[in-house]
Amino acid sequence: MKNLFRIIPIFLISLTTLQSCNNNDDENVEDVSTIVNLAVDSADLTSLVAALDRANLVSTLNGEGPFTVLAPTNNAFAAFLSANNFNSLEDVPVDILTKVLLNHVISGSLISTDLSTGYANTLATSAASQTPLSIYVDTSNGVKFNGVSSVSAADILAVNGVIHKVDEVIGLPNIVTFATADPIFSTLVSALTRSDLTTDFVGVLSTDSATAPAPFTVFAPINDAFNRLLTELNLTSLSQIDEPTLDVVLKNHVVGGANVLDSNLTDNLTISTLGGDITADISGGARLTDSSGRVSDIIATNVQANNGVIHAINKVILPLQQPTTNNIVDVAVGSENLSTLVAALERADLVTTLANQGPFTVLAPSNEAFNTFLSDNGFSNLDDVPVDVLNNILRNHVIGGRLESTDLTTGYASTFATTSASDACQSLLTPLMELHLMVYHQLLMQILKQITELYT
Repeated sequence: MKNLFRIIPIFLISLTTLQSCNNNDDENVEDVSTIVNLAVDSADLTSLVAALDRANLVSTLNGEGPFTVLAPTNNAFAAFLSANNFNSLEDVPVDILTKVLLNHVISGSLISTDLSTGYANTLATSAASQTPLSIYVDTSNGVKFNGVSSVSAADILAVNGVIHKVDEVIGLPNIVTFATADPIFSTLVSALTRSDLTTDFVGVLSTDSATAPAPFTVFAPINDAFNRLLTELNLTSLSQIDEPTLDVVLKNHVVGGANVLDSNLTDNLTISTLGGDITADISGGARLTDSSGRVSDIIATNVQANNGVIHAINKVILPLQQPTTNNIVDVAVGSENLSTLVAALERADLVTTLANQGPFTVLAPSNEAFNTFLSDNGFSNLDDVPVDVLNNILRNHVIGGRLESTDLTTGYASTFATTSASDACQSLLTPLMELHLMVYHQLLMQILKQITELYT
């Protein structure tokens, strides 16, 4: 899958073409010191020399190489020790110190003009995969590694490679390290760090490789992928995507408990993410298909962190879209001023009824209306109202059919409430009958009065 590396530039290292010394000039070779010798002779690399000695790496960097060494200065080591609560190099466990130092060594002799923005591998090994750790190089403004360490002195040539002094120790990278260092993932970082998210994605994706749910495989959408998503959804900003949706969308890009390299991908491979299943295929180019049938191309692979691996993709993976019901209950749940009604429907076991097809016309009492009802009837809360009474009162607010405001006229209609005699229509028809009797009685009295006047 060499073609997958076109979007994120990768600088490739050749052990034969990038050597900076001339093998035919023995005198020049003899006059140039090894990387370790140059470090010993440098006043601001004494901590590095001590660290190499403690980690038993002196003989390694005195070897033929060639090596490119990113050499932290004394100040860089002092800051590293302080930040990690070590009093001295002697307090750093040897295995950790060795791995950190190897994370500053790249195979090949790369002078400053050989460096370009992209990824390379160091001699350190990832705990998640036992393959080389990646390192991100940014040459947009000087030279910076993994977004934290800048070159302060470049191109110090040695017989077995080159030294570039750097102003910070480059710690072992995790998934978050590369996401924040590489500007092509800046929109993804904005999404992962949105303040309203209930999932702490930064904390989760910083988990040590030996602790669940690590290690991770992250299919990371590039900035253009998010731009395409907003266009697809007819939105202008990620802020328009509600929190529950954004949460599951982001989880759909993360596999927990597995460091899946490109070599592990096969056709019709089901991959279980934290948000659901997606399908990988490699014939005709590596790609992912989400549960909605949308296809995302994998455009760069195997950015290896210490707690997982990143593959860049050109389209955001979406979860299965559930049909929106938008029924009576959904609308009530979505309205802050109808929360008491929702609670009442649940207590009266009417949620399922009003979630059905209907159609219904619901006269929905507001929270304030319920408060007045409870107060007027001597109830402290809804739990004090007998369920049968509450059920019938709520039914008295439901009319069959869809009656919009323009459909309403002066008159009577039947609700879903019933009387004690189980006559569903009686509660509204009785007032009508009483009105008719009253009118009839008044008319009869007038007739009797007229008859009396005629005969008196």
